[in-house]
Amino acid sequence: MAKKLGQEPPSYKVVHAVIGVLEPALVTLAHEGSKAFSESFDLVHRREADAPNAIWQGDHTELDILVKDTDGTARRPWLTIIIDDYSRAVAAYLLSFSSVPSAIQTALAEFERELIVERTKAGMAAARARGRNCGRPYTMTAAKLRLAKASMASRDTKVSVLCSVLGITRQTLYRHVDPKGNLRPDGQKLLCGQKQAASETG
Repeated sequence: MAKKLGQEPPSYKVVHAVIGVLEPALVTLAHEGSKAFSESFDLVHRREADAPNAIWQGDHTELDILVKDTDGTARRPWLTIIIDDYSRAVAAYLLSFSSVPSAIQTALAEFERELIVERTKAGMAAARARGRNCGRPYTMTAAKLRLAKASMASRDTKVSVLCSVLGITRQTLYRHVDPKGNLRPDGQKLLCGQKQAASETG
């Protein structure tokens, strides 16, 4: 390329120096491809649910099976699943031959979600009145956070593998540390809380 432009080709030392100051994201994209880049650096901001039924996710997929419709014609059906973002429980599902969920189906799902929210709130209030704690266990611990912090500082770390080992979601990981392993406010709060509890115990 340099010769075509009539320029002196850069030396190895110059090329090495240029590569050395490139962003880790660009190096990962060039050497390992878009999939590795997406796993490590392509962050998508997404709101996380802080209680059951606060957020539902919908998935509409065409199945790889044949089912006879009312006319006796073999067709591939569509499966619509509604998942609670907090608990990952399946709140509802529907099998149909429609490639696009109807407005009625969407409205019914929203109505059902509101009913479940009201029932859940009532149940949690009754449980608290009996002195019981509600909610799922906190998935990120101080020990996991320290391991995540050290692992994210390494370019060789695969985010999907790290999350699987720690038993956390990608969103939980990035809520506590950034892609370079630096603590975020939630991570700082978790470690400070542990130190305070240890000092009080001591």
